Amino acid sequence: MARKPRIHFEKALYHAIVRGNGGQSIFLDDADRQIFYAFLEKSIQRFEYQIVAFCLMSNHAHLAVRVGREPLAHIMQSVCSRYARKFNRRHGRTGHLFQGRYWAQLVQEEPYFKVLVRYIHRNPMRAGLIERIDEWRWSGHRALLGRERLPWFDAHHTLSHFSRNRSIARLHYRLFVEGRGCDDDEWFIKGSEADSRIAGNAGSYVEFMGSGEPGVAPKVTLSQILDAVCLEYGISPAEMRCPCRKRIMTEARSIVGYLAMAGSVATLTRVSQELDRTTATMSNGVLRMRHRMASEAHTRDRVRLIARSLGIQVF
Repeated sequence: MARKPRIHFEKALYHAIVRGNGGQSIFLDDADRQIFYAFLEKSIQRFEYQIVAFCLMSNHAHLAVRVGREPLAHIMQSVCSRYARKFNRRHGRTGHLFQGRYWAQLVQEEPYFKVLVRYIHRNPMRAGLIERIDEWRWSGHRALLGRERLPWFDAHHTLSHFSRNRSIARLHYRLFVEGRGCDDDEWFIKGSEADSRIAGNAGSYVEFMGSGEPGVAPKVTLSQILDAVCLEYGISPAEMRCPCRKRIMTEARSIVGYLAMAGSVATLTRVSQELDRTTATMSNGVLRMRHRMASEAHTRDRVRLIARSLGIQVF
């Protein structure tokens, strides 16, 4: 029987799993895991998607991915093929590292987002490898609690499902993933009766597509973000588009890109076109802004102020 085609639409949420061929380990040491992190970061810059939960085990890995315009297949092929080549060179191996094509299910963000995050981050506990969830280093759990900084991991989107206040969101998240009955989430990945490609009880593909985000215009426009940033920095949109590389200009452009992604308003490709920049330049600028948001209180406060005026949630 032929496989059903992958389901794709912009902003869709997926639970993806990659497994080692024949059950073999795909991570032999911490350096392997750091290399996998690096390939994820590079692919996020290239394909403009979000990782909202993840867990790296020894012979498999879970990823919760919110895609952009590029299908999940392109993302997974890029990450897995590059990592497999690096892994084989590093450990002097040959042959297939991963078992066939990756497994993935489309997840209805409401009401299943929180369950997906909990299911992924509790994986080491279900496997009996740890007693407490925060003992596992290689997942998004510690970053969500503010104990680790992973600029490529979109913790703010995940926490926004628990509260607009970051401290309260972290508390509610921790209580949710550590609560009783969490190990009963196995039902979640079995898929709906109508279509196994869809997680939970989302119903048929047509019903699911009809209840999602495609075709819904964002509440904030890119031009509004541009105007708000220009107002904060005392510059004009024309100056923002000029070739000038002064720090104030590059910082303002990076904030425009950062807020456009945080608010799911526009892709970096669209922002690049608006600001007359290359996508690579914008990607690097947004990545630097994420680093600064994590380490500089004054930058974080300034971006939050602009975001608040636009109704965009950032953490």
